[in-house]
Amino acid sequence: MPRVLSSPRRRRRLAWLAGITLALAPIGAGVFYLQFAHESQEPSVLRPADPSWSVPTTPKSVRLTDQSRREALTVAARFIDTAVARKRVGDSWELLAPSLKEGYTKETWSRGNIPVVPFPVGVAKWQVDYSFRDSIGLKVALFPKPGADQRATVFNLDLIAVPDGPGSRWRVESFQPNPIQGIQGGSTLSAAGFPNLGGGSTGESRLGLGWLFLPLGILGLVLIVPLAFGIRAWYCGVRAEREYARGCV
Repeated sequence: MPRVLSSPRRRRRLAWLAGITLALAPIGAGVFYLQFAHESQEPSVLRPADPSWSVPTTPKSVRLTDQSRREALTVAARFIDTAVARKRVGDSWELLAPSLKEGYTKETWSRGNIPVVPFPVGVAKWQVDYSFRDSIGLKVALFPKPGADQRATVFNLDLIAVPDGPGSRWRVESFQPNPIQGIQGGSTLSAAGFPNLGGGSTGESRLGLGWLFLPLGILGLVLIVPLAFGIRAWYCGVRAEREYARGCV
């Protein structure tokens, strides 16, 4: 060993080698630790997905047939005219889905203490919110009767298809105020009214042709009367000029 260290060149080399070794030691220790930790872990095992954990799929929208739309609106109109308006509440019992009947009998439901928001219905307007094979959602704009201390409000009315014999019938599952949409200065919803609501009509409430001609008649009077007076004044002026010309001759 003394012979090795006797040479200055060898001492410098040993010093460089020792420095490099000390510098690389932490790196080597880190690599060893990572390799050891990786090998000590148990290999992950892929397990089949639990069917109960599957994400529910969104139902596919369908286009309502005229018959389905008519039946759903009829049920909704009768529900609003009875349960919501608190008139003949017992008549709405047959319009309810099983989930809305829970905890009630027809007798207790008829007393009016029911989980349905009351409203002094004067006019109802509707708009289809969604339509699936077994469910329909409506946005219902209710306007109060004149003098009622109540503001116009939009509600969400949901119907589901309940099996009835070989087919099914639309029944009301829920009726809740829409927390987002309101009515300010009128409604942007459809102007078509509910059937059997406010007048006892059997179809959708629509204005007759006579009411359509009334504005046209008023507009015609506004335009024709001034025009007639203008033509008469022009004719009288022309006639007066002719008589004056004849007198001068």
